[in-house]
Amino acid sequence: MKVTAINVDGLLTEDGRKLTIKYIPTIPTELPALRDAVRDGIEVDRDGYLVGRLKIHHWCGNDPVRYHLGKVNLSCLLILSGAPTNLPLPEEMIRRDDKSLRFDYGEHGLRMETFLRLGMIKSFIRTQQAEPGAPADSQSGL
Repeated sequence: MKVTAINVDGLLTEDGRKLTIKYIPTIPTELPALRDAVRDGIEVDRDGYLVGRLKIHHWCGNDPVRYHLGKVNLSCLLILSGAPTNLPLPEEMIRRDDKSLRFDYGEHGLRMETFLRLGMIKSFIRTQQAEPGAPADSQSGL
């Protein structure tokens, strides 16, 4: 789906729909990583999460990857970037003072370590949803 605008309360699509991002009550509209992730369109995964694509930066010279375009869960991307969330996360998943855990996105793309941490957040969310009394998903707007 082509995204025509990013608003604080949802992504506007070419066909006129407004899609919310699960667990993100206020979308940071000026975040470069989000803008780049939705630039070529988004999709909805089987769990109802909005997914975009970002270039993944393999910075280590020992890594033979020349170009990596990775699918990124927009909820996890925004949570990791520091956007406000209504999902209770353990402090060790989102500590901003630990340099090794920082959100690292720049001209070369999303650093590989940051990309891998997105999967950790998604796994945590799945675990929470499986437990009784887990937070209810917000609607994806579909």
